[in-house]
Amino acid sequence: MGAVWVPAARLVETVGEEAAAILLREKTSRPLYIRARAPHPALVELIGAGPAAALSEAYGGFDILLPTVAIRPEPRKVRVAELLEAGASIREVAAEVGVSARFVAEVKRDLGLSRPRLKAKVGRRVIEDMLKAGRKDAEIARACAVTERHVRGVRLALQRGAQA
Repeated sequence: MGAVWVPAARLVETVGEEAAAILLREKTSRPLYIRARAPHPALVELIGAGPAAALSEAYGGFDILLPTVAIRPEPRKVRVAELLEAGASIREVAAEVGVSARFVAEVKRDLGLSRPRLKAKVGRRVIEDMLKAGRKDAEIARACAVTERHVRGVRLALQRGAQA
């Protein structure tokens, strides 16, 4: 047997506004089985005995489906921006708001909150000069904010140029 769709307005009529808000926040997008005789203790703990009994009376013995976007007090992007500006990490914001880390990173970039480069990119000429001066790859990489692999590539290009 399929699940019974319960619109947000009907849920509010059945259990009240406060209990409906809790259910729509906690139990959306997957079937929720409602016991016919006595409400499940976890449901009673979540929304209270009265609303749980009303839900059992109205939908007892059925799986119900609740809408996912029925109650959204503010746009998610606004909430993400507030949390980012308050200093929360991308993972913390994603968990709090219920969005992906990728979405949070995009909002962060759009707001201009992305971490700037430590140093401006240096030209190849600077790395070549440091190599000719005999400095080590790791030292050059740290000083120029590039990878050691990049420095090795420049070193190999210099060696090939010297052989030609």
